[in-house]
Amino acid sequence: MKKLSLVLVLLTFSLSAFAKVPAEWSQRYKGLMKVIESLDFETFSGYFAPEFVNVDTKGKITKRAEFLNGLRPIFKSGVTAKASEKLSKVVKGKGYTDVYFDFHLEIKSDESTLVIHEVGYDRWKLIHGKWMMTKTVDKVMTMYDKKS
Repeated sequence: MKKLSLVLVLLTFSLSAFAKVPAEWSQRYKGLMKVIESLDFETFSGYFAPEFVNVDTKGKITKRAEFLNGLRPIFKSGVTAKASEKLSKVVKGKGYTDVYFDFHLEIKSDESTLVIHEVGYDRWKLIHGKWMMTKTVDKVMTMYDKKS
């Protein structure tokens, strides 16, 4: 009986780890993927709150302006883009929501294809009635050029 109870507890814990991501967040990220695939940098920039920071895998903090300035040339040089994101969980805190993700992106330019893989979480806050990212924390970030 003790063994059966332990198995049930472990099974319950395992299933809770795969809890469904709320539709609201799935839809929000589907919209974000469409914006990225359209290479619409101005709309993409609008997802980030003025106080946004990116925390890289080594703990280095990059403020919004520098972060977006680094991405602008990638968007502008792209001809086509293919983005996908798997959301693993959503954690609500006091005044914010963290969304855990596994993101893949390929941006083709005339000369090469930039391949990006990022795993981490985005922190979102409702600001003046609009959900905006205030922080992204990367646990994995790989980026390389695949020559055409």
